[in-house]
Amino acid sequence: MPELTRRPDPHRSDCWLIYFGDVHVGTVARAVGTPNATEEWRWQCGFYPGCNAGEHRAGSAPSFDQARSDFERAWRTFSARRTEADYQAWRDQRDWDNAEVRHAGPQRAGPAAAMNTLPPVRILNLCEVLTRACKLYLKLVRRSQARRGNPLLVPRRLHLSAAPQVSGPKGSNDHDHRYHSGCPQQT
Repeated sequence: MPELTRRPDPHRSDCWLIYFGDVHVGTVARAVGTPNATEEWRWQCGFYPGCNAGEHRAGSAPSFDQARSDFERAWRTFSARRTEADYQAWRDQRDWDNAEVRHAGPQRAGPAAAMNTLPPVRILNLCEVLTRACKLYLKLVRRSQARRGNPLLVPRRLHLSAAPQVSGPKGSNDHDHRYHSGCPQQT
C-alpha cells in the first residue's frame, strides 16, 4: 500500500501537496488573505472524482505541525472508506485532462491556456455602442409590432437631419416633427 508523500507546490513556497501514490489527496498551506492576523495553516483532505462533495474534510491550525497531524487524522478516517475504484476514477480524470490538453490544443486546454490565444480586443467608442444598441432595439420593436399585426410605426432609418423644420411657435397647431421623426403624419 502506498504511503502519503508531501511535495512542494510549484506555485507557492508555503504550500504542500499531499499524494497517496500518484493521487493528489490533500493540501497543507499557510493561510493567505488575512492581514494582521496570527499565522494560520489550512489543510484539506479529499479528491474528486473519487468521493462525494460531503466527504471532503478541511480545517485550520495555528502551526504547520498541528495542521499536518490534523490532516493525518482526517486522512485515516477518509481513506478507510475509499476503494481502489475511487483512486482509479481520479487517475482516469487526470489522464483524460492531460490528453485533452495535448490533443485539442490551447483553445480547449482551459481558461488559463486559452488566454494566450484570444483574438485582440477591439475597443468600441461610445458612439458605436449606442448605434448598435439602437439598431437592436429598433429591430426588436419592429419584430414585436409585426407579430401583433400593428402597422409598422418605426422607420427603418432615422436621420435627425431629415426631420422637417418646425414652423411657428412650439404651442402652435403645427405637428412638432422633432419629437416624432418618422411617425406617420396626422391629418
